[in-house]
Amino acid sequence: MDFINERFDIKWFNENTQKTETKINFDRLIEFWDKKIDWNNTANIYLDNIQINTHFFTEDEIECDIDPREFNGINDHEKLMEFLTELSNRLNKRIKITPENCPEIELVGIEKNNVSINLNSPSDSWPIRIKK
Repeated sequence: MDFINERFDIKWFNENTQKTETKINFDRLIEFWDKKIDWNNTANIYLDNIQINTHFFTEDEIECDIDPREFNGINDHEKLMEFLTELSNRLNKRIKITPENCPEIELVGIEKNNVSINLNSPSDSWPIRIKK
Protein backbone atom coordinates (compact mmCIF):
# COMPACT_ATOMS: atom_id res chain seq x y z
CA MET A 1 0.00 0.00 0.00
CA ASP A 2 2.82 2.40 0.80
CA PHE A 3 4.21 2.05 -2.74
CA ILE A 4 0.83 2.84 -4.29
CA ASN A 5 -0.21 5.53 -1.81
CA GLU A 6 3.09 7.39 -2.11
CA ARG A 7 3.59 7.28 -5.88
CA PHE A 8 0.21 7.48 -7.58
CA ASP A 9 -2.94 9.56 -7.67
CA ILE A 10 -5.72 7.57 -6.02
CA LYS A 11 -9.44 7.83 -5.50
CA TRP A 12 -10.69 5.46 -2.83
CA PHE A 13 -14.15 5.65 -1.33
CA ASN A 14 -14.04 5.03 2.40
CA GLU A 15 -17.47 3.81 3.38
CA ASN A 16 -16.67 4.43 7.02
CA THR A 17 -16.26 8.18 6.47
CA GLN A 18 -18.47 8.33 3.35
CA LYS A 19 -15.74 10.33 1.61
CA THR A 20 -13.48 9.80 -1.37
CA GLU A 21 -9.90 9.79 -0.16
CA THR A 22 -6.54 10.12 -1.91
CA LYS A 23 -4.94 7.20 -0.04
CA ILE A 24 -6.01 3.60 0.43
CA ASN A 25 -6.58 2.79 4.09
CA PHE A 26 -4.83 -0.55 4.61
CA ASP A 27 -6.39 -1.08 8.04
CA ARG A 28 -9.85 -0.94 6.42
CA LEU A 29 -8.74 -3.49 3.81
CA ILE A 30 -7.63 -5.89 6.53
CA GLU A 31 -10.99 -5.46 8.29
CA PHE A 32 -12.72 -6.23 5.00
CA TRP A 33 -10.54 -9.32 4.36
CA ASP A 34 -11.12 -10.49 7.95
CA LYS A 35 -14.88 -10.08 7.31
CA LYS A 36 -15.23 -7.55 10.11
CA ILE A 37 -16.84 -5.12 7.67
CA ASP A 38 -18.80 -5.74 4.50
CA TRP A 39 -18.60 -3.21 1.70
CA ASN A 40 -17.38 -2.66 -1.83
CA ASN A 41 -13.63 -2.25 -1.72
CA THR A 42 -12.46 -0.57 -4.92
CA ALA A 43 -9.78 2.02 -5.58
CA ASN A 44 -8.96 3.95 -8.73
CA ILE A 45 -5.23 4.19 -9.27
CA TYR A 46 -3.98 6.56 -11.97
CA LEU A 47 -0.86 6.09 -14.07
CA ASP A 48 -1.16 9.50 -15.67
CA ASN A 49 -4.07 9.07 -18.13
CA ILE A 50 -4.56 5.35 -17.43
CA GLN A 51 -7.13 4.51 -14.78
CA ILE A 52 -6.71 1.17 -13.02
CA ASN A 53 -9.87 0.07 -11.21
CA THR A 54 -8.56 -2.07 -8.39
CA HIS A 55 -10.79 -4.56 -6.57
CA PHE A 56 -9.43 -5.98 -3.31
CA PHE A 57 -11.38 -9.26 -3.20
CA THR A 58 -9.07 -11.16 -0.82
CA GLU A 59 -5.46 -10.95 0.31
CA ASP A 60 -4.62 -13.37 -2.49
CA GLU A 61 -6.93 -12.01 -5.18
CA ILE A 62 -6.65 -8.40 -6.22
CA GLU A 63 -8.02 -7.56 -9.64
CA CYS A 64 -6.97 -4.53 -11.64
CA ASP A 65 -9.21 -3.61 -14.57
CA ILE A 66 -7.84 -1.44 -17.34
CA ASP A 67 -9.47 -0.10 -20.49
CA PRO A 68 -7.19 -0.61 -23.52
CA ARG A 69 -8.72 2.46 -25.16
CA GLU A 70 -6.84 4.61 -22.61
CA PHE A 71 -3.49 3.55 -24.09
CA ASN A 72 -2.18 6.05 -26.63
CA GLY A 73 1.24 4.63 -27.39
CA ILE A 74 4.22 2.62 -26.26
CA ASN A 75 4.88 4.99 -23.33
CA ASP A 76 1.54 4.05 -21.77
CA HIS A 77 2.33 0.36 -22.19
CA GLU A 78 5.75 0.88 -20.58
CA LYS A 79 4.16 2.71 -17.60
CA LEU A 80 1.82 -0.22 -17.02
CA MET A 81 4.59 -2.80 -17.29
CA GLU A 82 6.83 -0.83 -14.89
CA PHE A 83 3.94 -0.60 -12.42
CA LEU A 84 3.15 -4.33 -12.63
CA THR A 85 6.82 -5.35 -12.44
CA GLU A 86 7.31 -3.22 -9.33
CA LEU A 87 4.18 -4.77 -7.76
CA SER A 88 5.42 -8.27 -8.53
CA ASN A 89 8.78 -7.50 -6.96
CA ARG A 90 7.28 -5.93 -3.85
CA LEU A 91 4.65 -8.63 -3.35
CA ASN A 92 6.93 -11.48 -4.38
CA LYS A 93 4.00 -12.79 -6.47
CA ARG A 94 3.27 -13.56 -10.10
CA ILE A 95 1.00 -11.03 -11.77
CA LYS A 96 -0.92 -11.90 -14.88
CA ILE A 97 -2.77 -9.94 -17.52
CA THR A 98 -5.86 -11.75 -18.74
CA PRO A 99 -8.84 -11.01 -20.96
CA GLU A 100 -11.92 -9.70 -19.12
CA ASN A 101 -13.56 -12.43 -17.00
CA CYS A 102 -11.01 -15.06 -18.11
CA PRO A 103 -8.54 -15.51 -15.22
CA GLU A 104 -7.52 -18.88 -16.65
CA ILE A 105 -6.13 -17.28 -19.85
CA GLU A 106 -2.78 -15.67 -19.13
CA LEU A 107 -1.76 -13.27 -21.90
CA VAL A 108 1.17 -11.73 -20.05
CA GLY A 109 2.88 -12.99 -16.91
CA ILE A 110 5.10 -10.85 -14.73
CA GLU A 111 7.21 -12.50 -12.06
CA LYS A 112 9.87 -10.34 -10.48
CA ASN A 113 11.72 -8.83 -13.45
CA ASN A 114 10.72 -11.56 -15.90
CA VAL A 115 7.91 -10.90 -18.36
CA SER A 116 6.45 -13.68 -20.48
CA ILE A 117 3.98 -13.23 -23.33
CA ASN A 118 1.57 -15.94 -24.47
CA LEU A 119 1.02 -15.64 -28.22
CA ASN A 120 -0.86 -18.96 -28.45
CA SER A 121 -4.25 -17.95 -27.04
CA PRO A 122 -6.74 -17.39 -29.88
CA SER A 123 -8.61 -14.17 -29.18
CA ASP A 124 -11.69 -15.35 -31.09
CA SER A 125 -12.42 -17.75 -28.20
CA TRP A 126 -12.40 -15.03 -25.51
CA PRO A 127 -15.74 -13.77 -24.26
CA ILE A 128 -16.08 -10.13 -25.20
CA ARG A 129 -17.76 -7.48 -23.07
CA ILE A 130 -18.33 -4.23 -24.89
CA LYS A 131 -18.50 -1.01 -22.90
CA LYS A 132 -21.07 1.38 -24.34
